Amino acid sequence: MKKCMNRDYISEGQAYGVRKGTCLPEMTRWPHSHEFIEIVYVSSGRGTHYVGDRAYEAGRGSLLFIDCDVAHSFSAAETMTYVNFYIDPSEIDPSLRGIRSIWELLAFLFPEGQVPSERRTAHVELDAAFLPEMQLCAESIHREMRAKRCGYELAV
Repeated sequence: MKKCMNRDYISEGQAYGVRKGTCLPEMTRWPHSHEFIEIVYVSSGRGTHYVGDRAYEAGRGSLLFIDCDVAHSFSAAETMTYVNFYIDPSEIDPSLRGIRSIWELLAFLFPEGQVPSERRTAHVELDAAFLPEMQLCAESIHREMRAKRCGYELAV
């Protein structure tokens, strides 16, 4: 199984990275894990996201949270487009340096009991009314990260 490294997805000195991708029906994304946190927003199409022995149907409006070192893969039922957000836990704000997973980060940010403590992945279906705003947000972040104009980090 392939392990994706921070240096291949996140620029040196950055805490995050963003990429857009497409998964075609004849393609299956190989099982892989990574040393960073991944958040996937599915902007169109549909397919299946495999995490361990679980399968999650994903389509437009799916938001997937995948922790460090969790093996997963994708298979598309139809052409699926998505935006990947990568977060390097070691580059998070100094006050959060001990945080090594998305669940620890969410537990830090939200009151006790609101975040599952034993989950390694999450699959959320966004409300249809929120999709245009989420799409705009994902596209804007991707555009800012690619252009890297003055102030882009603040904009992101």
